[in-house]
Amino acid sequence: MTQYFTINKGATLPTLKMEVINDGRNDFWKCYLALQATYPGAVTFSMWNQDTGIYKIANAPCTIVYDEDSDCEERYFIQYDWKLGDTDEAGTFNGLFKISFNDNVVADGLTFPAGDLKVPIAEDLTICVNDSMKKI
Repeated sequence: MTQYFTINKGATLPTLKMEVINDGRNDFWKCYLALQATYPGAVTFSMWNQDTGIYKIANAPCTIVYDEDSDCEERYFIQYDWKLGDTDEAGTFNGLFKISFNDNVVADGLTFPAGDLKVPIAEDLTICVNDSMKKI
């Protein structure tokens, strides 16, 4: 399944905010602990054109947003704030969030070796940048 995010050409809003989820297919708790143990700039977002495969955004830093809902359940969101130029081209793009580890990180008894961990979100992410007549 695919999750679609739509933004107008030339826009910087709305912010791209995705919840890290426990979907049963990914190691959610490993990701959850990794998010707690990461340093600024370790979580990144990349976006590439579906037709050409050319990257529009490559490993841009993201913000980790913590939220505790009314049931006292901890949730994490990964947020990417669009920059000028990110959406200056209309089209359909794939998006991916990842956590990068430069050194071994130990959290709650688990060791995360150097490398990349794809962040589990609900579905594959498709970003639609629509032509617009007005810059938002």
